[in-house]
Amino acid sequence: MSRIKYFLALLIAMVFMVGCAQEKLEKKKPITIGVDVFPGWGHVFIAQEKGFFKKNGVDVEIVLTEKYLAVQDQFANNELDGAFMVYTDAIYAYSRGIDTRVVYISDYSISGDVIVAKPELKEVRDLEGKIIGIEGINSFSHMFVLSILEKHGLSEGDFFIKNVNAQDVVDELEQGDIDAGHVYGPGKFLAQQKGYSLLASAEEIEGIITDVLSFHNKIINERPGDIKAIIKSLFEAKKFQETNRKEAVAIIARAIQDTQDSVSVGIDAVKYI
Repeated sequence: MSRIKYFLALLIAMVFMVGCAQEKLEKKKPITIGVDVFPGWGHVFIAQEKGFFKKNGVDVEIVLTEKYLAVQDQFANNELDGAFMVYTDAIYAYSRGIDTRVVYISDYSISGDVIVAKPELKEVRDLEGKIIGIEGINSFSHMFVLSILEKHGLSEGDFFIKNVNAQDVVDELEQGDIDAGHVYGPGKFLAQQKGYSLLASAEEIEGIITDVLSFHNKIINERPGDIKAIIKSLFEAKKFQETNRKEAVAIIARAIQDTQDSVSVGIDAVKYI
């Protein structure tokens, strides 16, 4: 091989190596989105399974966690790029210095969030002096319970609260550790099956629990096109859920390992926006 051919071959090899390195550098990491087992925002799983994210050119990794507060902690600790949460919790996160931005409104709760109680308790006023389970101090759950009880004439000093995950409320009721609690999703479905009293729902204060998707401002600034693609995909998934109800329910039920009946009830308990 002549020296010219040798240098040409070497140059081509170097260009190829640089091109591969550049391609590797430009390859984006998946955008991570945290979600819990609430069926209302389950259409994110539809967007993944039906290929809407891929069609719109964005790589998304859905991080499923059973407990809502665990998702919020992961988001606060920068372990997630984005997370589904209640709007008031997004505001609270921002107030704590977490640079949170809401990019998408999913729905608001009608009968999706309720207060259930022991069967002998028949109305909200019966909760005076009782222990009520809420999902986190200063959380949307805390605000929801306070707002409902105040509407029925009870102030914060008229009852006691205990920090209880919504999916654990039935266990706490059966153990006698609480008298009532805020539930949603699978926890609500189980409480109804067990015959606990349903004392109040979010419908009494419409819009008090609005579900959103939030991202860290950094990822929005770095990848605005991908964020737009995610929003587009979620709207497409929501439309699919409307027109293909049976398949949509099955997809969500598989994803969150819940029954189709429970998921169907959860979907009907919210008003989509």
